[in-house]
Amino acid sequence: MDNGEEKLLKYVISLCKEKKNALDLGCGNGGHSIFLAQKGFLVDSVDSSPKALEALEKRIKEKAVSRITVISANIAQFAVDKKYDLIMAASSLHFFQLQTIRDILARIKNWLTDDGILFLRIFSNKDDEFIKYIKEGRQSAPNEIISPRTPKSIHYFSQDEVKELVRGFEIIKLEEVKKFADHQPDGPHWHWMFEVVVKKTEVKLL
Repeated sequence: MDNGEEKLLKYVISLCKEKKNALDLGCGNGGHSIFLAQKGFLVDSVDSSPKALEALEKRIKEKAVSRITVISANIAQFAVDKKYDLIMAASSLHFFQLQTIRDILARIKNWLTDDGILFLRIFSNKDDEFIKYIKEGRQSAPNEIISPRTPKSIHYFSQDEVKELVRGFEIIKLEEVKKFADHQPDGPHWHWMFEVVVKKTEVKLL
């Protein structure tokens, strides 16, 4: 995890009223999960990739981290009877159709404590890859394509869609950024993404 990502996570953590329980949805090899555990959170790390979870388990042992529970599950089907002070969904939700993403957000809101913080990182429809896929005729719905590598949908958000997605939350940060990525089979490349930080605000009855 680079210095910029570490700085961002420290900022997100600073917004948390309590720093007890965190959920990392689509945790991958666990960079965020390990950082949160080292900062004192009890972390539930969820991913559907056996390879990613194997890498996370290895890193947990190497770094002697004891505050992470590794959970193998598809985010769209994941359910938990628990409350979290912080939920992370970094570069994971856009791999579903828009309605499924909305359904996941509704569940996330229930899982957050009052004043709990949610961090999202999702593809922007400004992304070069999305423009390329549109030209290839891969569009399946507005701002959505079928991946050429799997039969899965990928959603590339407009700013209006992002605002609609987090309606009912207090928006703390909503920024469109260009993020560096380096993974197979693409190698080093960049993505336009939205970074979103929101807070669940308690509805007070009159």
